[in-house]
Amino acid sequence: MNYSLENYLRLVVPYLSDVLVSQQQLTAIKHLTEILPPLSPMLLECRLAAEQPRVDVSVGLQPMKFLIPEPLISYPFWQQLESFCQDWTTVNSFVYQTVKDMWLEFDLDGLTDGLTVACWFFSLRGEEFQDKNIEANLKLVKLISLLQNCPLDQQRKALVGRCVNALPDGVGISQIGAMRSRPGKPLRINVDGLSPQMIPTYLAKIQGEPVPADLTEMITLIQPLSDRIVLCFDIEEQIGSRIGLECYLNQQPKKEPRWSEFLNLAVAMKCCTPQKRDALLQWPGLIQKKDQPELWPVNLQYLDSLISPGSFSVFWRTINHLKLVYQPGCPLEVKAYLAVGHRWFKAD
Repeated sequence: MNYSLENYLRLVVPYLSDVLVSQQQLTAIKHLTEILPPLSPMLLECRLAAEQPRVDVSVGLQPMKFLIPEPLISYPFWQQLESFCQDWTTVNSFVYQTVKDMWLEFDLDGLTDGLTVACWFFSLRGEEFQDKNIEANLKLVKLISLLQNCPLDQQRKALVGRCVNALPDGVGISQIGAMRSRPGKPLRINVDGLSPQMIPTYLAKIQGEPVPADLTEMITLIQPLSDRIVLCFDIEEQIGSRIGLECYLNQQPKKEPRWSEFLNLAVAMKCCTPQKRDALLQWPGLIQKKDQPELWPVNLQYLDSLISPGSFSVFWRTINHLKLVYQPGCPLEVKAYLAVGHRWFKAD
């Protein structure tokens, strides 16, 4: 029997408010998940402003062999992914040593089916990408070439070098992405470890101009409402002016009131509707087989029987993070990333 990610999705659909995911968007997501294997975790990227119904989907992969779904077998992107995963499972290979995990992001914008090619992200392993030595830079360039499926041109190579050389000590590039489904196929860089005070200074160094005052003000506002902020930007012909600030909190809303404070701020700035705020805060929770036995995935029923009886088979729902997107001359945007995944928990 063939199992798909849709077997996992249907379990959480009853908890998905149509304020966040409309029936039209849910239909597009179901179409995608019916084709993909049962991967975990999954992120639903929801835009929180009024009249912004689009929801994109990301799925996480660990080192494993990946068989291309039959409808996608003829597309070069999926053939490359299958080859990469084969190499990724080879101990001591380059990608085994440098890539911790991988994410595929599907842009479900209604203009394409979002399936033939995806945005592709590598989370980097270890602390070596905090270094500014030649060997670390060569490894980073090699990884980017893998992502883009072509050598990195000299202009982008120089821009990547500028971003690495401007990193403060102890700060590193945590994730790189090839936005291959988007015009211009930009390179995405995520920098983790910058304090809020460091972000404007770092951006000024890599962009070669002062950071707009309203962006600095926004960083100051969200600083007490976040435990960690990851800086995101794109590289095309230049380093882009569109800036993402991924904001993480260590606890979920039941134990962390700053989620509500952050979302209230977004509502006040017209970046989020009160209805989406309320629906988002209701999302986190756990699902066990006894909650919805008729929907429990068949493939997990077999695995559950092999796991220690002292463990619980659980689907978890969390708010992974909120993301502010700033671009000069454009309205501020706030997005929420709803996470869902499966794991076995010990009784304690």
